[in-house]
Amino acid sequence: MSEKIIKKGMKEFHKCVSPIFLGNGEKFYRSATMTFYSHPLSKNPIGITNYHVYKEFLKEQKSKKIGTMLVPNFKFDLEERLIDFNEKHDLATFKITKEELLKIDKSSAIQKVPLLEIPGENVGIIVGYPKMFRVEEKNKVGFLSLYCEGVPIEYSKNKNFTINKEKIRQMEIEEYAAKKENFDLENAGGMSGSGVFAYGVGKDEQIIPILLGVIKEDSSLCDSIIGVSINKINSDGSITN
Repeated sequence: MSEKIIKKGMKEFHKCVSPIFLGNGEKFYRSATMTFYSHPLSKNPIGITNYHVYKEFLKEQKSKKIGTMLVPNFKFDLEERLIDFNEKHDLATFKITKEELLKIDKSSAIQKVPLLEIPGENVGIIVGYPKMFRVEEKNKVGFLSLYCEGVPIEYSKNKNFTINKEKIRQMEIEEYAAKKENFDLENAGGMSGSGVFAYGVGKDEQIIPILLGVIKEDSSLCDSIIGVSINKINSDGSITN
C-alpha cells in the first residue's frame, strides 16, 4: 500500500474516534476511547467502547459526583445514552446523532460494502487515545495511530480476530505527545474502545474508513490483541452473543 494512501487515510480514521473523559470540564480523572460506527440499516450512528469502561466510569461517576464528556467539552451521559452492553465481548453501545458528531467534528465508519475496494495487503489501523499521551494541564489527550500488518480483513461473519503485536508499529501521534519506544498496547491504558479500521478506497482514491471491530482487553494473550468483530453489533445497536 502506498504511503500516499496511508497518510490520506489517517485523517479519516481519526475522525471516527474520540477520547471519552471522566471529569468536570476543568479536570479529568481518567480517559478511554469511543469509536463511531454507522450500520448500513440504521439512520443514526452509534458510539462503541468496552463494557469495562462503561462499568468503571459509571462507578467513579457516582462516587465522585462528576460527569462524562467527549473531546472533552461535550457532555455525554453514559446511563442515559446506553443502548446495550455485553460482558462476554467487552462491548457497550451508545446513542449519538449525526448532528452531534458534526458539532464535535467527528464522523462514523462503515462496514465493507460492495464496489468498495480494499487494498489486498491485509493492513489495518488501530486508533485510540492512550493514557501516556494525556496532558493534564491542557485538559486533553493525544491520539495514537498504530499500523498493523496481517490484519484478517476478510474475516468470517461474527468471528473475532487476532492481531500479532510483533506486526504493529506506531504511525502518527499528536504534535505535543512524545513518541514512545517499546510501546506496549496491553499496558497503555486509554486504548480501550479503540477501533480497528481497514482502508476502503472509493472513486478518485477517496478513503472511506471500514470498521472491522473494536479491540478487547485480554491479558491472557501476551503476543496478540483481540479484535471483537463489528458484526456483533446489530442495526439498533444491540449486541449479539
